[in-house]
Amino acid sequence: MATGEVAKLTIASPSRCSYSDEECENRARTMSTGGSGSWQSRWPAPGGLFSDDCAVNPAFCRMTRVYAKYCDGGSWSGNLATAYSTPNATLYFRGHALLDALLSSLAESGLADAHTVVVSGCSAGGLTALLQSDYIGEQLRGRYAPALRHFAAVSVSGYFLFANDLRGVPVYPDEMRRVFQRGNASAGVNAACLRAQAPGEEYTCISGAASWAHMATPTFLINSAFDYWQTSCILAAVPEVDATPPPSQFDPGCSGIPGWRKGECG
Repeated sequence: MATGEVAKLTIASPSRCSYSDEECENRARTMSTGGSGSWQSRWPAPGGLFSDDCAVNPAFCRMTRVYAKYCDGGSWSGNLATAYSTPNATLYFRGHALLDALLSSLAESGLADAHTVVVSGCSAGGLTALLQSDYIGEQLRGRYAPALRHFAAVSVSGYFLFANDLRGVPVYPDEMRRVFQRGNASAGVNAACLRAQAPGEEYTCISGAASWAHMATPTFLINSAFDYWQTSCILAAVPEVDATPPPSQFDPGCSGIPGWRKGECG
């Protein structure tokens, strides 16, 4: 990063959370959005907020843009000190420590001179913007970017319904509870949200809906009115163990309600 630039844009890459141990294993071994062992050394810059074309991206085209991938499956919230063992893999959920390391590294590369920072992301990266922006802002002001004057977040398709499916079964909330517990995310989500929850309900703070209600960071939400993934994987989902046959290796419970895939559900 060059000093004296107008602003910096830090963006969290998209990658959905992993719900079951088996799904975590599959993602760690096979997906570019999973374990870092499968990542390319360089990534082509995406468009949208990353475009250099000021006709397409007038607000951010002249900003320094950082594309930060993550691999903890929990939107940088994982804070498990020890390795997590499954029957076929050894996994690590240390996204929050990686976030600290990212900020420290960027500070050495010019972030320390930034006076404007926008945190953004799409899908699970958009959820990251809702879960982590308050923490990132605190760290920038207190440690890494003393010249910071303006700080904001843009969440793209990251405000997921924390809702039961069409039958009234809490499929998605239960899945996210497992993400929260497996990764020991209590130290990696919005602190104000955690303080507001009743005992036993702290896991809800891994949802964008709960975190949004307690955010201090000015935040702009971009969400479609009709979201295919949320319709299929929240409203029409079944628990993964009930998916017969699984429609997808990585989204086994999506569209699992009988009749949904044939358009029979009203």
